[in-house]
Amino acid sequence: MIPAAAAEAALAAWRPAPRLIAIDGLPLSGKSTLAERLAARFGWNILGLDDFYLPAAFWPADIAPAVPFPFFRLAEFRAAVTGLRREGRCAWRPIDWPTLTISPEVSRLDMARPVIVEGCSVLAADFAGLYDGRLFVMSDRASLA
Repeated sequence: MIPAAAAEAALAAWRPAPRLIAIDGLPLSGKSTLAERLAARFGWNILGLDDFYLPAAFWPADIAPAVPFPFFRLAEFRAAVTGLRREGRCAWRPIDWPTLTISPEVSRLDMARPVIVEGCSVLAADFAGLYDGRLFVMSDRASLA
């Protein structure tokens, strides 16, 4: 386990610079915080799995916590990540958190700058080969205190 500053330094030294970087980890481990820190330092974009949250009205009746998480629009997320890798761009309709509905507005992202893909399970087997860089964030009780 390395501190966030060490991850920043490693990414800054990486040549050629990674274009599609995955940040995975357990819930509340600091994935979003690290993604935002890296995006601010390097001017990178972020594609977050949380944008693909599935409104509760559409959850399966037998929902249970498991990977892949059933409360995300995983097919749309997979299409976005694959689109970034293969075509250099993607589009999606993010969740609107205040209303917990899928936004009518389309978000777009391209690979003009590197993109961080962030969220629980973004390093699942069917995604892992799409990334140039892979980070897994872990935390323990001491780091959460």
